[in-house]
Amino acid sequence: MKARIGLYFVFLLFFSVVPAEYPSGYFYAIFREDTFCIRPVITDSVTEAEWFNYTSSSIHTGLETAYETHFFFFYNPMTGNIGFVIQHNIDETGTDDATCILYLDGIPSACSLAISDDPGEFNLSAYPQGNWHWWDNTDGGAFYIPRDEWQFTIRVIFGGPDPIRTMWFLSGDDGSDRIYLDTVITGQEDTIIVGHGFLELLTF
Repeated sequence: MKARIGLYFVFLLFFSVVPAEYPSGYFYAIFREDTFCIRPVITDSVTEAEWFNYTSSSIHTGLETAYETHFFFFYNPMTGNIGFVIQHNIDETGTDDATCILYLDGIPSACSLAISDDPGEFNLSAYPQGNWHWWDNTDGGAFYIPRDEWQFTIRVIFGGPDPIRTMWFLSGDDGSDRIYLDTVITGQEDTIIVGHGFLELLTF
């Protein structure tokens, strides 16, 4: 009884400090035996348009880092859009010849493509959905996700002569909370489970 009451108050505390503009429910990621509570990056209509109106064959979220692959959710309180971003490397520095194959299993049918970087390399109707090869720039993609309860699986395989070195999940309003996943081993498949759920009322 005490444990359940304690858990109840932990949930109350968590949702009392989360800004009101956040969507209801919670986001999470599971990598191997670790589960992380994820907060979406907050954007607005201008920033979102800048992200997805990319130039120099690259998506520009401002969160790119050399030799890193990032995964993160985003939320736009002005439009209500919720989405998921995958981004590799950064312009002009970092990997100069790298690849990534990405499979998405179990994504909600209502998902829609936001951007493919480069065009044709990320396609929700294809399988694998992501098949990237880049040089001195970024690659990646993003898609919109419905306000619902869902869970899907990401599988990634990295390669190339100068590959990505580490994988990270970004969290927090500005994406500054960096959750280290692992060092990349080329040719090895890694799996990440991500989801969104709603708290059920606790019964005593």
